Amino acid sequence: MSYYLCASIYLLAFKERLKDVPLVVEFRNCYWHDERSLAFLKENHIGYCIVDEPKLKGLMPYNPKATTKLGYFRFHGRNTNWFDASVAERYDYLYTPEELKSFVSGIKQVSSITSKTIVMFNNCHAGKSVKNAIEMLNLSKNILAFL
Repeated sequence: MSYYLCASIYLLAFKERLKDVPLVVEFRNCYWHDERSLAFLKENHIGYCIVDEPKLKGLMPYNPKATTKLGYFRFHGRNTNWFDASVAERYDYLYTPEELKSFVSGIKQVSSITSKTIVMFNNCHAGKSVKNAIEMLNLSKNILAFL
């Protein structure tokens, strides 16, 4: 049995256990970055986690798509020392205002086709996620609902 098939069966079993709790999947390997995976999520009402992380081989690209009525963005930062860093160092990244602005159109697009959109900053070292979340909120006050 292929890894893709095993993982798909696992996701469906996990979704069944959650019952009415919305499920969003964050893929951590670019193997999953294809139309087949997005179609599987959409057909099974499983949300797709849109990630921004370093542009390194094997990691997921930024792909603002929605597979359910829940849009979910997760910004990890772009520390290029991703694979060799401690957890604290891996997420030690402060997005620039220009980088944040580049995400607004994707967030708007996803927000226009979902009933709720969540934007989560995971660049949490030394409070950088809070600073970036406040900056993003100021950039996009009229389009986002933050939890």
